Formats: sequence, structure tokens, C-alpha cells
Amino acid sequence: MSKVYKCIVVDDEPIARDIVKQYISQMPNLTLAGEFKNALDVLSIINGKDEIDILFLDINMPHLSGIELAKVISKKIQIIFTTAYSEHAVESYEIEATDYLLKPFLFDRFVKAVLKAINNIQSHPTQAIIHPPNKNTTHIYIKAEGEFHPVMLDDILYCEASKNYTKVVCNHKIEYYTLKSISKLEEELSNLSNNFARVHRSFIVSKKDIQSLGASHVNVQGNKIPVGEFYRPQFYAQVGMH
Repeated sequence: MSKVYKCIVVDDEPIARDIVKQYISQMPNLTLAGEFKNALDVLSIINGKDEIDILFLDINMPHLSGIELAKVISKKIQIIFTTAYSEHAVESYEIEATDYLLKPFLFDRFVKAVLKAINNIQSHPTQAIIHPPNKNTTHIYIKAEGEFHPVMLDDILYCEASKNYTKVVCNHKIEYYTLKSISKLEEELSNLSNNFARVHRSFIVSKKDIQSLGASHVNVQGNKIPVGEFYRPQFYAQVGMH
């Protein structure tokens, strides 16, 4: 029996949700696991026990955009953006989304995106088991200016996303500029160390290098870094500040 892939639809427009749901119902290897009009509401489902395979995600939504949601969910979930605005395409590729469907899209284009997502899933079916996190690793390789640089984890102070690249700031005023997205870098760092925390859509910080915390910022070795409202509760809980 072929695998059936669980899907979630997130869009604040009822008509748009209905179209995607109709398309899902026409594919026997897809099943609808839920629909939401608000990106915040879907977090509890995505982070729960039920594994979600494909997320059909609108971008322009109240409270939390689809781009912001995509940056904080598991990278095992295949994200297919569904939006009426073409200007978000570049940012969607930066966070390594599976596909980008520009509304209104037809069924054949929907099928193409789904097949791409299924191919990605089948290409890495046991990735988390084959490559378990190694908390004993002392460094990470960062590609910058066409070369791979071994960077000691203890030397990294913070990472900052900026347009098409991510800046990795280290001790001794050393900086690396990599084309890797900050979400991908966050995933790799969290697999290697418990020391790093996402505090903002554009920032990851080294917890051991924090000098002080404010209501909406953190000081890391003299650098004042904003703490986003969405990330604040989890981050402050991580550092024992309630």
C-alpha cells in the first residue's frame, strides 16, 4: 500500500483554503490533517506528536506571516507557499521552501508542487535516524567566499540574517558571510550544541556569551541584539528568566 501524506492548509481566506482542499481531495496519496486561518494556531499541531508531511502556506496573514512561521517549524516538513504576491519568491527560496504557487494556480501546477514535495520526502526518509545530532562536535564548517571554513562553536557570538546572506560573527572580530539561510544555520547549530538560541527572525545568539538581558533585547559581548516578541517566551524560559 502506498504511503498517504498528511497535509495542512494555512490561509486566512476561506475561498483559497477551499481550493487547496479540493485539490488535495483529488489526489489519493494526500490526506487533509487540518486547516487554519491563522499561522499562530498551527504551531501546536506542527509541534505535536502527529507528523505533518506537507504544509500549504499563505504568506500575508495577520499576527504571523507565512515566512515567519516557515522559519520556526521543523525542516522535515515540506513547505509549499500559496500566495498572490510574486515579490515574496526570493525570500521563500532563501528558507528552502519546496515550491511557490502564485494564486490563482491550476490543478496541474498544484500536482507538480506536490510531486516535488513527495520526492524530497522519499529522498531523505530516515535522515534523522542515519545522522543523529552529535553534541560532541566542536566546530562547524561555514562556506564563505567559495571556501569552507572550520569555525569553532565556542567562538561564535551571534548570527544575523541580512537579505541574501547570513553573517556569522565570532570572537576576535572575525566575520563570515554565507549564503546559507539563518533557519538552516539554526538547524545545524542546534544539532551540534545546546548553546545557541533563536531570539529574532534575523538573529541567533550564543547563550554563554550573553552579558545582560532587557525587556526586548539581549547584550552579547557588547552587541545589542533585539529579541522578537514571537521568540521571547521560549528564549527567556531557556535562560531561566521568567
